[in-house]
Amino acid sequence: MPLRRWDEVKPCPTCKKPSQQILLPSEGRGEFTVPVVIHVDAKGNYRFPGSPDAKLPPGFEKRELKTIRDIEHFEHQMNAKLRSDSDRHHENETQAFAQIQSRLRSELRTAMQRMSPLGRDFAEMAMKMNDERKRKSNDCGFHVEILHFNQSNREAQRDASTDWKRRHS
Repeated sequence: MPLRRWDEVKPCPTCKKPSQQILLPSEGRGEFTVPVVIHVDAKGNYRFPGSPDAKLPPGFEKRELKTIRDIEHFEHQMNAKLRSDSDRHHENETQAFAQIQSRLRSELRTAMQRMSPLGRDFAEMAMKMNDERKRKSNDCGFHVEILHFNQSNREAQRDASTDWKRRHS
């Protein structure tokens, strides 16, 4: 059935209340009718084309993710790669921050010698609070939209290939 004839809400066959329909892969093979396409180069860099038939950039090869297992495996690989890159970046940031923090704290401790006891207590408390502060998470959260987004968390759009139209509230 073409997507333009797809009803988003139909009555439940059991209780007859309106229910949202979910588009799943084709029966039997567990494959999507239109695969998720990615472009990969020899260095392992990825590009995500806007459509499955997009022109292949020079030096890239086309890969099709046809099953949910393929997509989940790709998401896992991408999250591992992004997490590794993020960890490396975070480690570099932490080292640079530690050097600056050490220099600034040394200057503050020198200045604290001229402070009142209340001022010294305040500076110590500020340093302690800074040390206990929660740092940024490095959860990359890479995902492929077709498995994770639906009508409830994605703005509708007009798409010539599916005749999907923007909803107005």
